[in-house]
Amino acid sequence: MGNRLEDRLVLSHSAIHQAAHVGLHLGAQAGHDQSGSVHPVVANSLSGSVEGRDPLNGSGTVSPLGAVTSTGTLKAHGVEPVTYTGTVTLTGKTGSITASLFGRLFGPQHPGEPVNLIYKITGGAGAFKGASGSGRAVLRPFVSATGGFELTFESPVV
Repeated sequence: MGNRLEDRLVLSHSAIHQAAHVGLHLGAQAGHDQSGSVHPVVANSLSGSVEGRDPLNGSGTVSPLGAVTSTGTLKAHGVEPVTYTGTVTLTGKTGSITASLFGRLFGPQHPGEPVNLIYKITGGAGAFKGASGSGRAVLRPFVSATGGFELTFESPVV
């Protein structure tokens, strides 16, 4: 049964490199290996949320960074569909990750309607230097006199 073609996995050159890179970190804690050497933490996806009063400027908890502050912009263009583009930088205790945001909203729009976005990690600093990856995010604008937002990053569906 273990010899079925469906049960076998052949890794591409880049997947072998990624698997080797992940293997280097198995004994690591907080970016340090057992010898005490520091290795960058490579983020393949983000998971968690931030919220605040100003668009994309807030705070929250996002894995793999932990507690973060966020700064960024998100602009809407067009009428049907409305296209959203922007960037967000998440800064934690050990470094930061910057991601571009993109999404489209079709049909009639209602105040406070969630906006489905795609994020792509475009860079990182500190422990997240060299970070890459992408996934889904959802922006939920609050409908109130004070405004506000919640931006949730979702782990990719495998």
